[in-house]
Amino acid sequence: MNKWSYPIEMVDECCPMCGYEVEVRSDGKSSCSVCGHVEVLPCSVCPRVDPAHGDITCDWNHETRCSEFPKQKRS
Repeated sequence: MNKWSYPIEMVDECCPMCGYEVEVRSDGKSSCSVCGHVEVLPCSVCPRVDPAHGDITCDWNHETRCSEFPKQKRS
């Protein structure tokens, strides 16, 4: 369960695999419509990133992803 508290909207993000700009939901992950990458996250609207105040506390890593969108265990 993510900790999202902002209004849900659609935002543009670059796919980390192919670089194509795709529209994703601001409260979760979406798939790239070009290459099919399944974890395009809404990083540009993440509450952990506030460049206006010099505050970037992103904790993303390959194994667990990030606090806002942790990797889900497959059942």
